[in-house]
Amino acid sequence: MPRSPNLIQSVERSIKILDVLAHSGSNGLSLGEMSKQVGLGPSTAHHLINTLVSYQVAEQDPISKRYRLGLHLIELGNSALASTTLARIARQPIERLAQATGESCSLLVFNGLFRMKILGTNSQQMLSANAAPLETSTLHATGSGKLLLAFLPEQELKEYLSRTRLERFTASTLTDSEALLQELAQIRLNRYALDREEYGPGVSCISAAVQDATQSVVGCLDLVFPVYQHTPEQITAWIEQTLQTAAALTRQFRDIGVKI
Repeated sequence: MPRSPNLIQSVERSIKILDVLAHSGSNGLSLGEMSKQVGLGPSTAHHLINTLVSYQVAEQDPISKRYRLGLHLIELGNSALASTTLARIARQPIERLAQATGESCSLLVFNGLFRMKILGTNSQQMLSANAAPLETSTLHATGSGKLLLAFLPEQELKEYLSRTRLERFTASTLTDSEALLQELAQIRLNRYALDREEYGPGVSCISAAVQDATQSVVGCLDLVFPVYQHTPEQITAWIEQTLQTAAALTRQFRDIGVKI
């Protein structure tokens, strides 16, 4: 296909780099692999990727030195996704779950080790709980984070645990990697995860897996609440409601072919 004379070459090349990174999987690409795939010399590719890294639309793993898509793309995508079919489909089920429970409910999407909030509602209660920050440092101490880790490819999970110190946030935080692995195995079976005051005292969370049309776990429904206001029986009922809502979203995404 001939190149249009109206295209700006450096922009076109940068977009090609982002495109090959998007299709490279979570392991990313080395500079040599990337330059070969986009048909550029290593020096030119290095100059362009460094510019993309400086604007956080690409990132370089400090250990492997491989390149992946960056966090700023997720932030930019947040605005785009909010107006897409994904958000339109999810809005009503999330609002119904929030109304039924009276608590904060969100749809999060996963990208590598990152979580992005697409939609959310506020608690209807006078005393509400704040969700934990969506940072990689909180993955082991939050419902959505543990769910993300549970469905990472095995090798990626091993690499994450080998280079990450599991920080203690509360007395309930899992800081032993073997104990965390046992819980992740159970999460894979149950398809939901709980934050039992592991990031903040008095705050709990239910996170239920959501799949797209490829049947991959691509995100979750998050229900955040102050644990001291609710009985164990009520929380058990909420787990079932959250799972049912997540399953309904998964069916809708599958039926219309939504891929994330």
